[in-house]
Amino acid sequence: MSQITHWLQTLPNLQPYGVPQYFAVLLLALLPIVVALFFGRRLPIYESLMSVSFIALMFGGRSYQQLYAFFIYLVWQTSVVFAYQLYRKQFDNKWLFYLSVLLAVAPLIIVKITPAVLGVNSLFGFLGISYLTFRSVAMIMEMWDGDLHGVRFWSFLRFMIFMPTISSGPIDRYRRFNADYQKIPDHETYLNMLEKAVWSLMLGAFYKFILAYFLGEVLLPSAKYLVLAAGGLFNWQILLVMYAYGLNLFFDFAGYSLFAIGISYILCRF
Repeated sequence: MSQITHWLQTLPNLQPYGVPQYFAVLLLALLPIVVALFFGRRLPIYESLMSVSFIALMFGGRSYQQLYAFFIYLVWQTSVVFAYQLYRKQFDNKWLFYLSVLLAVAPLIIVKITPAVLGVNSLFGFLGISYLTFRSVAMIMEMWDGDLHGVRFWSFLRFMIFMPTISSGPIDRYRRFNADYQKIPDHETYLNMLEKAVWSLMLGAFYKFILAYFLGEVLLPSAKYLVLAAGGLFNWQILLVMYAYGLNLFFDFAGYSLFAIGISYILCRF
């Protein structure tokens, strides 16, 4: 275990879509998948290994403890989802459904309330826990409704560790994700998806690296200075701070989401 920890600490920490260098590494890793899909084939093992590798880089270096938390969380959610699927084949008790949802949400609840109760971050927290919780809870709810059954272990793991949308969404559903995975588009359809991918990536870069940067790093500090210079309990400069801060968050998050959508198009997940 100590050797694994040391190895994780030596890995570079690459936060998803945080810097342009991340895209260079990601697009290089995606190249074999693009070529295979262009010729009508998928590389399931390579795709899974790529997701695992980028998750390891996401939690590498100083964030290595989050990778352990991610692994424990994945084991927990797998146990909860498949236990409920096994139960749902023969029984239909609403209280067991409520309990299963509660068990699926429990790690997220612990992560959220620990800082308020103990004053420290939870050891079980990691980047993307909210989005993964949405995925597993949605599966349990669809099993309860009778719309989802026959989930297989590897398809479940493939859905949960799908790298592009772990950190920033958008939220997806297992049935749609799995249906897209089973379909391999023809040349023309895939070229259209690549065109949409390029558009999403370029628009995301404009949102995050230009608009969000200008709002957060240029306009917002100047607006704060104007507020302090004006003084008083309220002035029009406060509105400038409010809008600059809000729009900065919006374009930063929108950029992340567009990046995830663009990569998903490349992988034929939309």
